[in-house]
Amino acid sequence: MIFAIATTTLNKEVKRKLETGQYSREEAIFIYIEYLKLKKMRERAMKVTGISMAVIWGLMLVLPLLSGRGLVLPLSVHFLFLLLLAGVVLFVYYLMFGIFKQQIHSAMKEHYTDVIEEFKKNKENTKWKHGKS
Repeated sequence: MIFAIATTTLNKEVKRKLETGQYSREEAIFIYIEYLKLKKMRERAMKVTGISMAVIWGLMLVLPLLSGRGLVLPLSVHFLFLLLLAGVVLFVYYLMFGIFKQQIHSAMKEHYTDVIEEFKKNKENTKWKHGKS
């Protein structure tokens, strides 16, 4: 996990060049497209992680009942486990992707705002065309 977190931070040289406007518009678009691909991949992974955590929590609740030994934890303890698991998932998501998003948006803010706005407009238009909200 430490390797994954380390690889989802913006490269210092890329960040410096974005902040100083040393990339062409096409290069900035390419960097932002790669960021969006990474974002989509991470979001799918987090959905799978969330489903896995829900299954684990469900098994923690059901398996002691099926064992017949009376080792059932109170429901409040299961709720605390659920909060703990959800908190861990959200914290890891922030570490793996939230920091990277902040870095790329702040680096592109000064010279490449139009690139970010263009992709936001395209996303909104795509949602509207497909009837999503």
